[in-house]
Amino acid sequence: MNTYHTTAQELFLLAKKELNNAKEINSDAVARDASGKAWIATTDALRGFLLLNGLKEKQLPKNERQRHDLLAEYGNEKMRLLYRSIRSEVHEDAYYEGIINYHLLFETFKHVKQFMYLCQNSIKQNA
Repeated sequence: MNTYHTTAQELFLLAKKELNNAKEINSDAVARDASGKAWIATTDALRGFLLLNGLKEKQLPKNERQRHDLLAEYGNEKMRLLYRSIRSEVHEDAYYEGIINYHLLFETFKHVKQFMYLCQNSIKQNA
């Protein structure tokens, strides 16, 4: 496991605690913060995955377009579908738009966990 995977796991654990707390105290602001952490955990997990698949630190994506393209090249369909779901629900809707639906967020946090697992345990299909 590389440092990106470690950071992703730490952030995800914090995000889960924050989301549970947000629901308990009914705070959209805390839910948005939890969603931001979950998104960073997702992108760090992807960086870790790319390193495992031979990319160098300087080749890691710097923006969403690069993340998308590298995931298309190195990931599999399940990873791409999970990533899109996470980006939509956690990053765009909850974090940026402030659309807080706890049912969807808890479901999407499960997707974050699945995505992180795949990033730690997957190698490029045609490598």
